[in-house]
Amino acid sequence: YPGRATFVARSVFEKTRIMNVRAFAVMAVLLAAIISAPAQVVLDQANSAPVVGDVYIRVNGGIIFDVPPLPGMPPVYDYGAEVPVGAPDTVKFTDPLAGEWCSGWIPGADVELCDGWAGPDGNGRYYTPTPTGLVLMGAFDDAAYLFADQKLDMPYPCQAGTTWSDTYAGADQWGTDRQIYGTIDGLAVTECDVMTPNGAYTGALRVETTTIQDRHDNGSFFSHMEHSLIAYYVPGIHLPVLWIHNASYDDIQGTQFDLSGGFWLQDAISTGVGEVEQHDGAHLGTLSWDPKTHAFLASDLAEGAHDYRILDALGRCARSGRVSGPAARIPTGPGIGGVLVCQVLDSEGRGPILRVAFP
Repeated sequence: YPGRATFVARSVFEKTRIMNVRAFAVMAVLLAAIISAPAQVVLDQANSAPVVGDVYIRVNGGIIFDVPPLPGMPPVYDYGAEVPVGAPDTVKFTDPLAGEWCSGWIPGADVELCDGWAGPDGNGRYYTPTPTGLVLMGAFDDAAYLFADQKLDMPYPCQAGTTWSDTYAGADQWGTDRQIYGTIDGLAVTECDVMTPNGAYTGALRVETTTIQDRHDNGSFFSHMEHSLIAYYVPGIHLPVLWIHNASYDDIQGTQFDLSGGFWLQDAISTGVGEVEQHDGAHLGTLSWDPKTHAFLASDLAEGAHDYRILDALGRCARSGRVSGPAARIPTGPGIGGVLVCQVLDSEGRGPILRVAFP
């Protein structure tokens, strides 16, 4: 029947058209999700490697325990309740040939950092940044160790999911027979936001490393150390904004001890390559708390729409919505108390973050 054939043909055509429309709609949704996804946090030589002239104010937090992340995307690690131990000190990257520390003993290094014992390799460390990674050329501790087999402290580019393993070895340059041998295993765990007593940093990268190191004297065992590090890096800042280290040590004399500590950076930050934006979100807007109206106040936001979310102490989203810049009031709503974390995010997933705790 011609009429029936026409009807069947039209039905097939209509079903095909509907399927194509649906497929196009799905593709459009996926494309929109890709376009609106936050930019990846990627550390490289340009935004992460130290340079001569970097100066940071460091706060000693004593023993800092790691915290589980508040669930969400990105996860939030909250160390905001940590208390300083003693007065802050200054950490600076200097010229290895300037004579401040072990001038000339570690040839080939571009920058030196002497910050006291805050890592497995010694009080002073000598780096050469390259496009493929941050290379440790040597260290100053009980001796001046020049690494014939250099240590890869971090590969570049480094982003969530990056892993690396490396071995290193060196010998004393001061005339003793001491040698150093070690391995490092590293993992960039996740992109995140991190809250320190100094403020909040958005767009951070949590990196974990384990270093196992032996030192020999005249060919015989002298000491053994196992060192774990949790560090939060933000592009544009050449030290972690917060780091936690734990180490176990034993030596030939029977000395055994465990050592733990943690540090975070304070406000005063300068670099040898020009001014660095404060990555507490201030350049992307600010958040404050209005106790009278029980609301977060956003200001200095860029023009356009911004998504916000309020998390409770368990990381659950208690309230979310959208505001428009440059200023907005974000009420918390009835019945919300305890610890609250508010985030205001632009289209790239960046923006200010504020933690408020109620008695």
